[in-house]
Amino acid sequence: MVAEACDATIDDIVFERDVWLAGEDSEVAAGPIATGTVAAMRFSATAVVDGRRALTVEHVTRLRPDAAPDWPTGRGWKVEVQGLPSMVLESRIAVAGEDDTDQGCLGTAMHAVHAVVPVCATEPGIATFLDLPTIVGRHVLRPPRTLPA
Repeated sequence: MVAEACDATIDDIVFERDVWLAGEDSEVAAGPIATGTVAAMRFSATAVVDGRRALTVEHVTRLRPDAAPDWPTGRGWKVEVQGLPSMVLESRIAVAGEDDTDQGCLGTAMHAVHAVVPVCATEPGIATFLDLPTIVGRHVLRPPRTLPA
């Protein structure tokens, strides 16, 4: 969809995956991590446009904070643009001490809920963000209402 918005044709997609293996047994909320099993994973998908790597999406997941210390760190999203103008955009979540997993799920759900009206107003078929108006949150700056019991 990003390539389409940039009027580019994707020649190929390159997938990469790397894992970091635990050097010792440990325990996390989801259960045990045994020595020699995956404690972190890094993967990406890159669109090749005009013979060069042009658009990359990368994701890093760690089960332990000390896993894969040489990989990118941080919570949130980072967009790097190497072009004109060049820029780096960073977005972090749960910056006031909230649970970052809960806040990530809330943000995802809010976007889907706010998309209901524009999606229902469009023609039948597949619609992407390129077809819909900008989807913004309504009433997100108001304090939360107490729902009736």
